[in-house]
Amino acid sequence: MERELKKAGITIHHMWEQYLVLHPDGFQSSQFRHHYKIWGKRVNPVMHMNNKSGDKMYVDAQCF
Repeated sequence: MERELKKAGITIHHMWEQYLVLHPDGFQSSQFRHHYKIWGKRVNPVMHMNNKSGDKMYVDAQCF
């Protein structure tokens, strides 16, 4: 689903409409968004790094 959402013109609403075609008695829009949000947090966790300004320098090795 995330791969589809990265395509131009594809929205969560569009994905929900496709889901509804396959599952007519499935979730309504708000519940679909709610469950997608929960899934997204579980699959793509964010790592926060707490540090003092100027204390260390972090370099993303993938940029080189």
